[in-house]
Formats: sequence, structure tokens, C-alpha cells
Amino acid sequence: MFKDKRQKILTIGLFIVYAFLLVWLILFKFQTNISDLGHIRNINLIPFAASMVVNGKIELREIIYNVLVFIPMGIYINIFKSKWSFIQKILPCLGVSLLFEVIQYTFAIGASDITDIIGNTFGGIIGIGMYGLIKRIFKDRAITVVNVMALISSVLVMVIMILVFSANSKNVTQTNSSSPTSTGQIYLYGEAHGVENILDQEFELWNEYYQNQGMRHLFIEFPYYTAEFLNLWMQSDSNEILDEIFSDLKGTAANTTANKEFYEKIKSQCPETIFHGTDVGHQYDTTGRRFLKYMQSNKLVDSEQYVLTQEAIDQGRYYYERSDDVYRENKMVQNFIREFDKLSNESIMGIYGSAHTGLESMNYTNDIPCMANQLKKYYGDAIRSESLDIIVEDIEPSRVDTIKVNGKEYEASYFGKQNLKGIFEGYSYREYWRLENAYEDLKDRPLTQDELPYNNYPMKIDTGQIFVIDYTMTDGSVIRKYYRSDGHEWNGTLSTQEFTVD
Repeated sequence: MFKDKRQKILTIGLFIVYAFLLVWLILFKFQTNISDLGHIRNINLIPFAASMVVNGKIELREIIYNVLVFIPMGIYINIFKSKWSFIQKILPCLGVSLLFEVIQYTFAIGASDITDIIGNTFGGIIGIGMYGLIKRIFKDRAITVVNVMALISSVLVMVIMILVFSANSKNVTQTNSSSPTSTGQIYLYGEAHGVENILDQEFELWNEYYQNQGMRHLFIEFPYYTAEFLNLWMQSDSNEILDEIFSDLKGTAANTTANKEFYEKIKSQCPETIFHGTDVGHQYDTTGRRFLKYMQSNKLVDSEQYVLTQEAIDQGRYYYERSDDVYRENKMVQNFIREFDKLSNESIMGIYGSAHTGLESMNYTNDIPCMANQLKKYYGDAIRSESLDIIVEDIEPSRVDTIKVNGKEYEASYFGKQNLKGIFEGYSYREYWRLENAYEDLKDRPLTQDELPYNNYPMKIDTGQIFVIDYTMTDGSVIRKYYRSDGHEWNGTLSTQEFTVD
């Protein structure tokens, strides 16, 4: 097989280089700092399901990459194990790819996808066939030809590695010494989504900043392209764009009359408002796709708007494919910094869910610092945050039911339901009851690990109350949970705790 020992050593050496690069690419994503890998654990067992773009077609780029990186694997297997059967040569490609996916899932350093295994295995098959063709053409010189090709490729990759290491070193230095480029102030307000009196308070705050302090930039918990559509709508003479946005929001907590009226009041009384969307790409297959088409029809394909829209869409696809809340929180921080630092010395107001606005809080899964906490570390005293959840009124129940708990019946004040579609996967809505005069009976019941902050309730919460919440799933099933308010704090905010019943 090998002409001499030197050729064998060279071939083995080049294979080791290839194996190193393969591991660095697939497991470490060309990162030089393991902390940059993030925390991703997701598995997809449906071929090509995670490779769908907004127009419903299969995204070929990632699949092609997965094929290409395993072609050398097939070539080397054919060199080292030329006497193996075709099936025997394929099995190592399949096995190595499967091993990579298992490692990514086990250590939460990437998404495990059967599409990757299919692409990798197909690449190995191509490599096996390619070496057969090379051997037929070059005969005894086949290994030499492969080694020359591999050597040239390895040199090029080594150059790229040096550049990557150099760039990463510079980035680390820049990151460690970086400082905000904007000198403006940031005023964040945390909300419970869709609550009318909170929206009224938010408008009063924005109107004050707009009229008396000259602010024009309002940051919102929408994707980049939704905010850009709102900016177009601000300049239009009709409500067509706004109607389309809220049509896309059907089935989500944002699709309320009060929320739509909030934006209409801004257009009427604060007409120079400029919206900045810093969330990942929600509604990427409707609002996002439509904004791409708008830019294509207006010859804006080469614009920054187009690039940022595609980036937001990619973020949305990634988030929804993997339900990765850590990824979303970090992207919200990056997107916020990008938008704010463009403004130089402009001050802004931002409206986000309270889970994102605590200056000392973790995100709601308690994995990483929340958006405002991370921004505080970056902007320091330039950022202020206030929760508007405390202005939730002590609303009256719409009816009084009777609920039996542990064999005893209680009056149960009903406070309505909240839409959960588009917020929590698999959930349709939840309904709220407060059990009257039940705290003394249930205050010592064992607690679970489930927390539900006060800002998740539509009514005012006082210490010493018991709540029943029915979660209706998208399949029609109902899960009933019981919570009590003991004055307990979780993650820097008042929270009810779930308890068990007999």
C-alpha cells in the first residue's frame, strides 16, 4: 500500500492534523476559549427539520459543510483499510459522526442533529468513491497525490488557524479593555406583557421623555425587523403595516387591543419616535420574511438593514429550534449594545418583560445574568431600571367559583386567563383563582421547586394568599398547580411557590 516508511509516516501525520481540525471544528466551533461555546443541549431526530429557512426550503449551506468535512475521512479510511468492504468503510464515518453528536449533547456544547450524521456519512461515502477514482487515474501514485493535496490543504488551514488565534487574542484584549461608545443614558422599564394599566404608564413615561427631554429612541422587546416595520408605519398614512404586524402576533400575549393602541398613541402624540427591536427573530416566517421581501423589492439587499434582518431571523430559527433561553438572553444583550452604541450621545427608554430588566437579577431560568444585569456590567451607572409590575391594580374577580382542596371546599375568586402561545412551547393559556381563607390550612404543605413571581399574575398579590392555576396545553389537556405567597423572594423579586396537595 505504501511505497516506503516515509510515505506512511507522512500520511499518518496528515491524518492526525485532519482529525485535530475536525474535532476543533465540530466540537469547539473554531473557538479558542471554551467559555465562548455557550450552553446548548438539544437533540433533533427528524432529518432536515432543523435546516428549514423562512421560505420553507431546505437550507443547503450547513448540509454541504457537513458533507465536505467528512470527505477526507472517507479518503483516509480507503487508504488505511483498502481491503475492507464498502459497508465496513462506511461504518467508521457513521460512528465518528454519531460520537460527535453524543459528545455535544452530553457536554452541552452544541445541538445534536440527525441531519449532521446523514451529511457526514454521505461525505464519507463521497470520500471513499473519490479515492477509488484517484487510484484508478493515478494508480501507484494515488497516495502521493492525496498526500500532496492534504499537505497543501493543511498548510492553508494552519495559516487560517494562526489568523484565528491572532484575531481571538486581539478580541480578548479589546473585550477586556472595551468601553461603551455611547455617552447617553439608558432608562429601562420592566413590564408584565399586555397589562393595560402598565401600557398606560409606559406611554406616560415615554411621552414625558419625548416632550420634555427630547428623547426619540424607544427600545422594545421585538425583533429588529418588526421595529423597522414600525418605523415605516410611523411615516405612512394608513394602519396597514401595523395591522399586518398584529395579525402575525395572533395567538401570542402581545396581540391585545391595549398593546396596539399603545403604538397608535405613540404615532399620534410622539410622531418622531424611532423604534429599536433587540430581541431574537420571533415571527421570523411571517414578519421577518415579509420585511426581507420589502427590502428585495426596494433594492436594499446590500444594505445593513438586510444583513441585520437576516441575522435576527437566524437568531429566531436557532432559538425556536432549540428552546435555548440562555442563547436568547445573550443575543438580546448583544443586539441592545449594537443598537445603543450606534446612537453616540443619545439617551433612550427601553420596555422589556421584567424577567429581563433586573439590574442584579439572573435570567428566569436562573442560568446566567439577565439582560439588564449584563448591560449594567457594560454601561455602569449609565443604566437605570424600574419594574412597573408594582402598579398592577387590585382588580376585582370576574366571578367566584368553588374549588375543593384536600377534601375542603373554598370560595375561589376567578381573575381570568392569560394567553401563553408563543411564550411557552406546548402551552395554550393559564387561568387564575385565589382561594379565599385558605392560607392557614395550606401554609405548611410541602413545597416543590417551582417558582412563579408576582409579576406573572394579573392581580395584586399579598403575603398569606393561596392560588390555583390551571395550565391548558395545546393538546387540550389541563395541568392544575397550587401556589402560595409567603413573602418569599426568588432571584431578587417577590415570588409565589408551588406546593403539593393530597
